[in-house]
Amino acid sequence: MLLDASKGDDIFDPLFEAYRPNYLWVPESSSTLVARGKVVFAFRGYVFVELNQDSIPMYKDLSLLLTTSGAVNSLGL
Repeated sequence: MLLDASKGDDIFDPLFEAYRPNYLWVPESSSTLVARGKVVFAFRGYVFVELNQDSIPMYKDLSLLLTTSGAVNSLGL
């Protein structure tokens, strides 16, 4: 999921609850998001963070999940 980096970190809580991601790719400056897990890779001011949470089982043939504006708006974004 792609989100506007200028939004405050607090908007992510409902997204974490709904989607339970395993990983984040975020700016290093997003300290509250980086603190949620373990940094496994850093590149040009961004970090790849592995989260320690249960994930939602995915359909095995799913390659890419794209949200629509309706799905995003349902979470108040």
